[in-house]
Amino acid sequence: MQILTIFAFLTVLTFCTCKPIEVNEQNWESLLGTDEWMVEFFAPWCPACNRFESTWNEFSLKSKELNIKVGAADVNANPVLSGLFSVTSLPTIYHIKNGQYRIYNSARDLDSLVDFIKNEGWKNVEPSSSWLSPNSFLIKGLSLLFKLTIYFKDLYTLLTETYGYPVWVVLTLFVIVTISLGLLLGVFFIILIDFICPPKRPTPEEIKEINEDDVVYDDKENEKTQEATSTKDDKNKTAIKRKAKKDN
Repeated sequence: MQILTIFAFLTVLTFCTCKPIEVNEQNWESLLGTDEWMVEFFAPWCPACNRFESTWNEFSLKSKELNIKVGAADVNANPVLSGLFSVTSLPTIYHIKNGQYRIYNSARDLDSLVDFIKNEGWKNVEPSSSWLSPNSFLIKGLSLLFKLTIYFKDLYTLLTETYGYPVWVVLTLFVIVTISLGLLLGVFFIILIDFICPPKRPTPEEIKEINEDDVVYDDKENEKTQEATSTKDDKNKTAIKRKAKKDN
């Protein structure tokens, strides 16, 4: 009986240790920021992912021997994470080390995966550009927009299907909210730009020069006005004289 218990315990322990570490939207930064990782992005409905699952579990079993960590991320449960890593096909495998992200494009068998780590084959793969890596400001900003889109989609479904609001009412509400957010963001960025790069204030010398220029300009305008008035008066006098001559 004890032998069977020990055997069952070892079987369960082996099964648990061969399972990859779950990577999700909440823990990916803390997990992948340290050590060397191989992470698979999969979906339960993907036939290729299901066929590859046993190989990935076997590879995970060798993680201690290879001194790496092996993870897996479900794109169905973590759509924002798949957007961060620009996952366009399944399964997608990433090698991650020292903040650099490389896509694994070699054969998907156990020997190839092991050789990729043992022989440091990842060094021959160009890492993702710094501005396209998952921890860049650009990709994080896009992921926030993606998360906001998912939130609005879920809210739309909730309001129309659960609460039964008409579609036009919900869409009108979304339009009003979108315009309001756009205006608020515009005002925020204007204030932020003015705070970061405040407009240059004129020096006392510049103010003096501006005032002097205004005085000169005013003098010239006055001269032109006086000349125009004198010319008009002269014309009037000439016209009066001509009229007087005609009367005589």
